[in-house]
Amino acid sequence: MSSIPPQNHNQNKTNWAQLLHNNLQILIVDDEPVFRMIIKDILEDSGATIFEAENGQEAIDIFDKTPLDLILMDLNMPVMNGFEAISLIREKLQDKFIPIITVNAFNDEKILQQALECGADDYLVKPANYEVLISKINSMIRIKNFYDREHELRMRLYHENQRSMQLSKELNKAKNDLELKNQLLITVNEQLDKYGKELEIEVLKQTNQLRQKDLQLIEKDREVSLYSLASGMAHEINNPLGFVKSSLLSLHKRINKLYDQTLIKYLDKISVDKNRRTTDRMVNRAFRGIDRIINIINYLKRLSNVDMEETGPLNLNISIDDTLRLIKTQFDTRHATIKTYLADLPEIICARQKINICIYNIIKNSLEAIKAKEKIDPEFKEGQVEIISQYSVPPARITVQIIDNGIGMTDEERRQAFDPFYTQKPIGEGSGIGLTMADTYVKKHDGQITINSEKNKGTTVTLTFPVQEKA
Repeated sequence: MSSIPPQNHNQNKTNWAQLLHNNLQILIVDDEPVFRMIIKDILEDSGATIFEAENGQEAIDIFDKTPLDLILMDLNMPVMNGFEAISLIREKLQDKFIPIITVNAFNDEKILQQALECGADDYLVKPANYEVLISKINSMIRIKNFYDREHELRMRLYHENQRSMQLSKELNKAKNDLELKNQLLITVNEQLDKYGKELEIEVLKQTNQLRQKDLQLIEKDREVSLYSLASGMAHEINNPLGFVKSSLLSLHKRINKLYDQTLIKYLDKISVDKNRRTTDRMVNRAFRGIDRIINIINYLKRLSNVDMEETGPLNLNISIDDTLRLIKTQFDTRHATIKTYLADLPEIICARQKINICIYNIIKNSLEAIKAKEKIDPEFKEGQVEIISQYSVPPARITVQIIDNGIGMTDEERRQAFDPFYTQKPIGEGSGIGLTMADTYVKKHDGQITINSEKNKGTTVTLTFPVQEKA
């Protein structure tokens, strides 16, 4: 077989072999217009539809838009060479098959091997022997037809298999329907049991709601009584304390005057000075006791806010300090070290009485948890309570953590901690409403209260409050 020079192809084309099919769509990719023209003329004469591209990029664009049967690809081209174009086309084809025959001017085995590794199916060396070209095209088309047929059979087999699976599912479904009918009576009984349990839960829920309302009424009544009592006690105690303090001051002055005017005549100066110092110490001690009582009353008034409006600004650090002073007058805190780490906090608008009571109850619980651990663990000697306040943005919020190393709680006890009337304390020592009311108060202020605890290792109660603009 001999090559036909480009200028003589018209007079000899009738002697060349013909394509296997007349309706093939073939893409010629070559940067030589003359070569493309000659190949196009030969293949169109055989009944093929020809598409042309000068480089690999144009070939990719045509491939994306046109269904092709075969590609003739030059290897050395500008913009994008044949190696790159072949690799991209193979990636796009996935499970489809379009033969690619490379056309190269050099019969270099390394170049041809590289082209085959990129995805080429055959190669042709320029100048083209057109009978060989037609023969190679026909061979590739036969392979493509075989592949397409095999692919069609595989798809048909796949669909048949899917149909078989569907039939199997339908049979299984029919079988399951029979089984479902057999289980119908059992299911009805289970549903009845389920509805019975749901009814019990609903009754319990409604009962708890009623208990919550009763609890709120009880707590409100207790608060009113407590605040009225605190207010009355504050005023009733302050008045006699004022009389006592004033009278003691006058008595102190009279005693000093007595020392100066009378006793000095009968006693030596050393004895008078000694007795004067003793008297001063006793009077000063009495004054300190009176001042301490006044401070305790002021802390109690601030904690209960008997002299304030129901809702107003509150600095939680001040509330914590006042609560600790009051607690130290009511509890023996020698068994526990209380440490505070208080950051600078803005004020929050809140019902101050409720927030004060909330903090008071939680700190009291921490101290009681430490005492409970001391009873069951003789080696436990370092009770600690840490109170941490923090301010963070955004969003603007205040976090207060009260951490103790007391007896702690199990997971079940922690889940029930906010339930009304639930307590771990012995009968008669706890009402079980402290944490319940704390949870209620915090949530009413759009806040959140959480408990993390581990048995015999301690508890952390975290209070979070949003910071709002003052009205």
